[in-house]
Amino acid sequence: MPVNRSGWVPIRLIRQGGEGWVDWCWLGDARFTEPFFDLTIEAAQRRPFNTLFTHRTPLGELGRWYDESPGMAPAGFIFHMSRCGSTLISQMLAALPDNVVVSEAAPLDRIARADWLPEATRAPGLRWMVSALGQRRLGCETRYFIKFDSATAVALPFLRRVFPDVPWTFVIRDPEEVLISHLRDPAAAMSPGMITDVNLVGVPPHEARSLSPEEYAARAIGRLCDCAVAGMDERGLVVNYTELFCGAEWRGTSGLSSRRRSGRAWKKWPVSTPSGPGRSSGRTGKASVWKFRIRCGRQRSDGSGRGIGNWSGSVRESGSAFEEHAVAGFPELAAHYR
Repeated sequence: MPVNRSGWVPIRLIRQGGEGWVDWCWLGDARFTEPFFDLTIEAAQRRPFNTLFTHRTPLGELGRWYDESPGMAPAGFIFHMSRCGSTLISQMLAALPDNVVVSEAAPLDRIARADWLPEATRAPGLRWMVSALGQRRLGCETRYFIKFDSATAVALPFLRRVFPDVPWTFVIRDPEEVLISHLRDPAAAMSPGMITDVNLVGVPPHEARSLSPEEYAARAIGRLCDCAVAGMDERGLVVNYTELFCGAEWRGTSGLSSRRRSGRAWKKWPVSTPSGPGRSSGRTGKASVWKFRIRCGRQRSDGSGRGIGNWSGSVRESGSAFEEHAVAGFPELAAHYR
């Protein structure tokens, strides 16, 4: 007998015998307001009900639920190079009760990167997973946003094939600052062996384990930037970490041609103001939109006296490719997803 899955959400994608299986958890009408999907699910899993009734089904159960109760179509995707303000963006969106915001949901990232599934299975599976997580929680929601894990940038071509019309952003920050952050407190994607379904460093796993933490993280960050540059299209928008905080101030400084902060150069660049997702009005934007340029040859310290200049070359090389793309702040981000 078919199960009514209202209030249930998929929380894990498991590979068993070459097939996909899904674990389900009861969430009721609780919203995704925590910074990360896993935090919401961890709280739900502490309920006695879920201790007893969390259960596993074949991947096809997602398809049945999709046919019975299609979720909202996504209004925007957020990709990022990590430690760059993407969580700030998702939390600002989640603060509005008419938004559903799913941030780094493990089953969604896993199916997006599931190369072990044939695309004929993975593509509908991704649509079903997006739909299951995009159910209205309160009934008043009108927009749905997904922030992916940083490593899922490698699946950008696949995601664009499945959802070609969804606007997306790639959030960036000075790569050396990102690298320093990971040296102090490494994320899973920046640690050898922690993520096994994707290779971010371009060498076999046994060689990756021999890389220094600095080299491994630098290669991974560089790969994420490479993926974003290669996938940039008319629906994509590059958003800079510093612009999220300074956009309101800089909107009125039309006479300011450049600023220098913490060794970075931010150069004003005339671009067209979007008139809709992925489209241009053909007019030069009044809001400040900045061209991203990374200054090479700098030495930075991670706080323990170790210079990172020797390891940051790969991230600088990849990051400099963003020179070909206008980098926007929060006002342009809001217009992009309008």
